[in-house]
Amino acid sequence: MSGHPLTTGLALAMVVLGTSLVVLTGGGDAATAMVGYGSHALDGQWWRFVVGAAVLPDPRLYLVMVPLLVLAVGNYEHRVGWRTTAGVLAATHLAGTVGAAVLVRALANTGWPWMTFTADQTDLGLSAGVVGVVAALTATLPVGPRRTLRWVGTGFLAVMLLRSGLLWDAEHLLGWTAGLFLGGVAWRRPMGSAAMRRSGLRSPGMPTRSVAALGVLVLAGSELVLALYQGVGGLFAVHPQAGAGRIGATVLLAAAAVLIADALRRGLPAGWWAGATLTCLMGARSALTDGSDAAAGVGALLWVGLLGALVSCRHHWPSRLPMRALRRIGSRLLLAMLGFIAASTVTVWLLRDALSASDPRRTLHQILLRAVFAGGDLEPQTAWAAAILVVSSWVWALVLLVLLARLLHAALPGLPRHSRPAGVASRHSACAAEPGVPTARTGVDAQPAAGDGGQRMFWWRQMLRYGGGNLGWQRTWPRVSTWHGSGPAAEVSIGYRLEQSVAIVIGDPVGPKAHWKAAAEQFTSFTQQQGWTVAWYAVSHAFVTSVGPARTLQIGEDAVIELAGLRFTGKAWQDVRTARNKAGKENITLREVDLATADPELRAQIDGVSGAWSDGKALPEMGFSLGTIELADDGQMRTIVAVDDAGTVHGVTTWMPIHESGRVVGWTLDVMRRRPDGFRPVMEFLIAECLLQFQTEGCARASLSVAPLARNDSGAADAGTLARGLDKIAELLEPVYGFRSLLAYKRKFGPRFEPVYLAYGSAWELSEIGLAICHAYLPDLTAAQALSIGQALRQARRRKRTAPSPSASADRHPRSAAAAA
Repeated sequence: MSGHPLTTGLALAMVVLGTSLVVLTGGGDAATAMVGYGSHALDGQWWRFVVGAAVLPDPRLYLVMVPLLVLAVGNYEHRVGWRTTAGVLAATHLAGTVGAAVLVRALANTGWPWMTFTADQTDLGLSAGVVGVVAALTATLPVGPRRTLRWVGTGFLAVMLLRSGLLWDAEHLLGWTAGLFLGGVAWRRPMGSAAMRRSGLRSPGMPTRSVAALGVLVLAGSELVLALYQGVGGLFAVHPQAGAGRIGATVLLAAAAVLIADALRRGLPAGWWAGATLTCLMGARSALTDGSDAAAGVGALLWVGLLGALVSCRHHWPSRLPMRALRRIGSRLLLAMLGFIAASTVTVWLLRDALSASDPRRTLHQILLRAVFAGGDLEPQTAWAAAILVVSSWVWALVLLVLLARLLHAALPGLPRHSRPAGVASRHSACAAEPGVPTARTGVDAQPAAGDGGQRMFWWRQMLRYGGGNLGWQRTWPRVSTWHGSGPAAEVSIGYRLEQSVAIVIGDPVGPKAHWKAAAEQFTSFTQQQGWTVAWYAVSHAFVTSVGPARTLQIGEDAVIELAGLRFTGKAWQDVRTARNKAGKENITLREVDLATADPELRAQIDGVSGAWSDGKALPEMGFSLGTIELADDGQMRTIVAVDDAGTVHGVTTWMPIHESGRVVGWTLDVMRRRPDGFRPVMEFLIAECLLQFQTEGCARASLSVAPLARNDSGAADAGTLARGLDKIAELLEPVYGFRSLLAYKRKFGPRFEPVYLAYGSAWELSEIGLAICHAYLPDLTAAQALSIGQALRQARRRKRTAPSPSASADRHPRSAAAAA
């Protein structure tokens, strides 16, 4: 903590001074009376606002407050320095504590019951200052997290003041407000909100959905805090609230609120209905179970207000519901809820003699309140009665939460999906010699499979006309759906793969670049209507500059080789020349194979070479943007192998076509695999010979594809936080999948590296997008395979000191594990 002197000093002072006062006074009311502050401290005892900041009324609170202080104050001190942090902390603490005391003193004689009651309250601790520092810290965050935290903080503290009404609730809100102001003064920088508004990756409905989701979380959070620590009824009622017995039900509410808030934020079809139902139930719960009429009215009014907001903004959520899923899952949820109510009522009735009550008659109204809302005044008086109520409640709670999650994430009726082109009419033979002149390899005369319809035909011709970049052919792979724009963007198509409610767009849009931005806006609106999060994966720099996404993260580099004038001369090509010379001496030649009509023995060898790596290891093979031999059997991709005189296959490569202006202008390497006991430099030989063959055919370029999680400037000092995190992940996975080794291996072919990016709309979506992409790459990852990866990483760390460098290893043995680029 040498770099955080203020945080260290405060933590030590709080522990030492607090412990000393607890020892001297016994803590509790005695410590509060000695150094506590409040409106009475304004009578010449100003020192209480300083000394009392280091003391807490309950020693157990030090276990919570000290870590919070270290986390919040330490983080802010790291960003702005100890002097600024000290000033902000002192100012917000005094603004909260002194400000609340002055306010209460000024209004104590107005007859307002809350002011009269609060004038006699006393507080301890530095919580107002810590809350203020957290508010100031938001100024240092990006615009998305900053806006969200400010909404949540302001809403939660205001609700707690309205519903709880303790002295420190007022102090926290005043300290938070002061921190928001001081944070903006101490940390000045362009906020970037205008750029966010110009982005093509956000839809008009997203802010409204986020606010509604935050409203649900704030009100549910206030219910949980009130159940754990009861207030006095809020600004409009001074009446201690009986929250005992409601903790379990409130925890269930909080869990359900998180699920529903996430559904509201995403715009899931059932999210609005679940949110409206929750607000109705919670409004009724507040009206029936709160401790006083005024307190019940405030709680019910807040929930009803949220319901009104949901109703007025109904158009921001899809009106189309997954009726089949609703009928199936909704009926189960309804039966489970009715079963819960019935079982809870019967249980409480049977245990009525073991429950205390102010009314010995134990009316049906009391029993229903205790069974459904965990309210009323029926409390267990024996251990076995309490255990029965707790166990039965939690069992039903888990059932209800599972059914609720399934209902909220029920899929919409089947949307059209497009698999890779099938039934094409001709095989490739050569690149087109002139632009716009179709040849056998252009595939323009190829027809989609019968019965696919006009949309499929339109998409197919779009692919052939515009191509979609070096990775465009991946849109023809299984599980990839296609969306078409409208209006000015009618000529633009977007291929995406749906994974866990995330639409992962593969590469750039297919169509005129002038309409990419309009298409991106339309597609983002489309995904929001479906309740999906959109992620633009492996997009080019052209997409970033033309669309202007909210955020981008470089995830790899495409290795592009210009074929015009390609010659294997000079020192840089020494390994390639050596491989070609050795191949000639061992009579290893190049052969292009049509997988559909290949000799069964040759096909078996190809499959054997391809599967040699995965069959011999417990590690799972990655998919998604990394292809397989089976995908090359589509009539358009090319499979080129290296064989010797005996017909033994030593290496396999597959290549995807690159289309532009209705013709093939190049090829992208997809799969490269070598026989473990075969010709060692077979990959250098295969790639070099393929490049020369493409050059002869008149192709303009070839791509060695993208090595995921690898870039040439990894570890740069000026890299952003996310980029450095991605580098750490790549370093962690290097011993298993060798992405950096693959990137180093590609350098020997002298490519031009073009960055590819992940573009996304909000920092809060990044974790969801990351999980979806991981699931796309490893959809069938088992626990045993995950354990194998962990073991491989541990073994690699043990060998780190004696193992060769990644670059040297790649030069000698290209890792076929990552070679499916």
